Amino acid sequence: MATRRLAYIRCAFVANVLHGTLLLITACIFGCDGRDNVAGGLTDGGNVGAGGAGGGRGGSIGSSISCNPTSGGCLCIADDAQPGQLTECSPTSVAQSETERGVCCVTQALCACTRYTCRSDPASSFCQCGSVSTLASVTLGSPAADCPAPTAGQHCCFSQDNASCICARLACAEEETEVASCSAAAAGACVSGEEIAACR
Repeated sequence: MATRRLAYIRCAFVANVLHGTLLLITACIFGCDGRDNVAGGLTDGGNVGAGGAGGGRGGSIGSSISCNPTSGGCLCIADDAQPGQLTECSPTSVAQSETERGVCCVTQALCACTRYTCRSDPASSFCQCGSVSTLASVTLGSPAADCPAPTAGQHCCFSQDNASCICARLACAEEETEVASCSAAAAGACVSGEEIAACR
């Protein structure tokens, strides 16, 4: 009888702890819901600009953000209490040469502008486009903003997961999408609805 009562007390204690934890998580979710509403833009002083969050190629995240440099561009956080180091975070502010293109993507309270480029080697019918940091270790070919038009037997394959586009004499993998050509801007394509003209 004592063993059964002890087991019951333990079960009741675990159930109450789980119930309390679920209540805290629910309160946090509902408390945060008003701050980062992707469909309607930021509601705590942020202004996503024309078209709302992910407003296509229009607008920016607004002024209530802090932006800091990253190894491949810049990152902005909405409603960040810490002051940022950058006054501008945009495709033009991150591109450092004529062979680079900047692309800005916004996801909820984060906005990142990243530098993309290509390396092209026409002699081997190979061209790869991706982030500058990804291509830093690629030595084949010369820097370029766009790959040459594909030749007979070449396939240009875009990978959203890897943020890369490669033209080569290989068929595209199952998870890749065959495209007409590759470019630095195409390699950095945001997930649908997340591209923005500038973070700040």
